[in-house]
Formats: sequence, C-alpha cells, structure tokens
Amino acid sequence: MFLIARPGKIILLFCADPAEKELPKKSSTKVLTFLSVLFFITLYAFGAILPVNCVFDKSKPETFSTKILGQNVSHGKTTKYYFDVASWPKTEGKKKQISVGKGLYEKKKVGDQLTIKIYKGALGLPWYRPSLDE
Repeated sequence: MFLIARPGKIILLFCADPAEKELPKKSSTKVLTFLSVLFFITLYAFGAILPVNCVFDKSKPETFSTKILGQNVSHGKTTKYYFDVASWPKTEGKKKQISVGKGLYEKKKVGDQLTIKIYKGALGLPWYRPSLDE
C-alpha cells in the first residue's frame, strides 16, 4: 500500500494483482470487523480511564495497616516485586498479592506491617497504594 500526498488531496493506492477480482464482503465479515473494533476501543478506553482516575484524584486517603505474609519476585523482561498481604477493610477478608517498588520490597520483610492508602478515585473507582510512610 502506498500513500501519496498532494496539495489538498490524499490518494491511496493499493498494489494488487490486476488479475485478482475483488472479494465480495459478507455480512459475517462486517460483523466480525465491527466486534473487533469495538473490542479494541473498549481496551483503549479502559486503559485511558485508569490513569485519569488516579491522576485527577484529590481525595484524602484512608489509611490501613496490614501484615506482610510473603514476598515474591518475578523475573522477565522487567523485574517485578510483590507482597502477599493479609486483608484490610474493604477487601472482604481475602489475602491479596500487591505489586510494590524495589525500594519498599527491600525495606520490608515477612511479618512487618505495611501501610495501605486507599483513595476514592476521581471517577469513583477506588484505588490503593502501598506506602513507605509509617
């Protein structure tokens, strides 16, 4: 495919074998295309909403303390650090694995208390952040 720009006009030329005939579009192809586009728009919107929710959040955080039950490191293209923590209010008694930064991971050990700050979110979607503050 070539894109040629001329003043005020964009001409799109396709390189194809002139002997090939254009395939008729079936309605199932149109539906599949529509659903694929809808799927990717949904992913994009979800990816855009989360940063907006956090960046523009001006709420005062609720602070909770929880106990570190375990530590994990994931090695791949990047190294990720995780704590397994006991539940805190609003997590319905479930043990949780949370991602933390390297500095916090190296500072804390199993059995230590960890402060969790929970924010309301600019769009009403609560989010949390483990805190170095004690």
